[in-house]
Amino acid sequence: MSFFYGVDVDDEQQRIFVLDICTEILSSSTDTYNCFDISKYKGLYIDKLLKLVFQSNDVNAHLLHHSLVRVDFNENTLANVLKICKVWFQPYVRNLKRTDREKRREWDQNKNIYHPEEKMKNYLINNIDKIFPGFNYLVDFEWCVNEDYLHYGIGDLIFGSDYGVYIVIETKWLNTNTGKTAQVSRNIARNKVKYQSITYKKYAQEKFALKVIGASVTNDEENAIQFVDNQDERIASIIKYYHS
Repeated sequence: MSFFYGVDVDDEQQRIFVLDICTEILSSSTDTYNCFDISKYKGLYIDKLLKLVFQSNDVNAHLLHHSLVRVDFNENTLANVLKICKVWFQPYVRNLKRTDREKRREWDQNKNIYHPEEKMKNYLINNIDKIFPGFNYLVDFEWCVNEDYLHYGIGDLIFGSDYGVYIVIETKWLNTNTGKTAQVSRNIARNKVKYQSITYKKYAQEKFALKVIGASVTNDEENAIQFVDNQDERIASIIKYYHS
């Protein structure tokens, strides 16, 4: 599947390069510009790829010299990069769909809907397209953050998208009782789940080597969904817009 002469999303080396640059851009501060080391890429026409894949899609990515790419950011950079991601991530979507089917079947066989937090997870899994539009593919519902260090904990939900962006969702059922003790308990739980979403996002980023955003979900009626940061929320909103 080639949409430019000499540029081919089925070329694994090209695809890895393009998605790596996309991940770097999506993970960077968007204030002005950033530079990325590309010295590990050998045998690619980097300048040509930057022109035909990025610059042609209004992403200002330029080769400074053989080992450095500079990206100048503007208000449309993230949105334009996500369009590129969707094209270049397509060869992986089939596996993502298969994982989704397997994990949903596994969840249905093992869920405990009488447990309030599992009931919340079940609602998220079955309504993900409404809550986080575009993140349709269930990747896992219980994952070991670090298999060598089990005390790092177990993550909750991970969903994938057609854009090569994953979302880590940490869930927490808050104490809904009234009174000061219950209020303190809720605040502690909110802080804990927010910390978990930040921490597990980091580990998931290492696991998938693609862009990962993070969010926490609670039964708090006023602030049920909290993204890790503003950029994660913006990426999710762009994917929602493209998906609608």
